[in-house]
Amino acid sequence: MNTMPQTAHQQTVYTPYTPLSIKTTFSLYCKLLKSKVVMVMVFSSCCGMLMVPSPYLHLPTACFGLIGIGLLAAGAAALNQLFEMHIDKTMQRTSARPLAQNHLSRNHVALLASILTFL
Repeated sequence: MNTMPQTAHQQTVYTPYTPLSIKTTFSLYCKLLKSKVVMVMVFSSCCGMLMVPSPYLHLPTACFGLIGIGLLAAGAAALNQLFEMHIDKTMQRTSARPLAQNHLSRNHVALLASILTFL
């Protein structure tokens, strides 16, 4: 009989990925990408760009800059959750995140985060 205590890694139970509805999947990806935080970042960047004197404000450049800020922030949020997935499972505040609950595939999240970050 083995009386050795199990480590936290040995106690982790893998729950297989189950298909979800489109609405639920969209909601999970919004949580993963922290869409509310990203919107605040894009809004604050937009406010900063609007403070530029009008002769120096180039609208297409500003729009592409805002899109880039949003994509990079969303990709960084996904990468953060991917790298800290095992820590998130143990913390009460972060245990409800999509990756911590195995609602999303790690491979899909890694691919999405890579695309958003390097786009």
